[in-house]
Amino acid sequence: MNHYEELGVDRGAEAAVIEAAYRVMMRRYHPDVYPGPKSEADQKSRALNAAYEILKDPEKRRAYDASLGSKLNQPLENRRVH
Repeated sequence: MNHYEELGVDRGAEAAVIEAAYRVMMRRYHPDVYPGPKSEADQKSRALNAAYEILKDPEKRRAYDASLGSKLNQPLENRRVH
């Protein structure tokens, strides 16, 4: 799953949309609120934080998008998505 999929947004999403999606998802999966196993909430929260950390910064996002572009050009069996 890539960072965009993790947050549930399109690759062309604006910064405000990414931030709103991050906040909604963090409320849903916050370890103090999530009704499921704490380990699952912790894992999902870490993944959401990692995705947001990249996508909120324009320079990091450009570099990430460039890496996704190169992965999209690889044969399917060679692709690794974050």
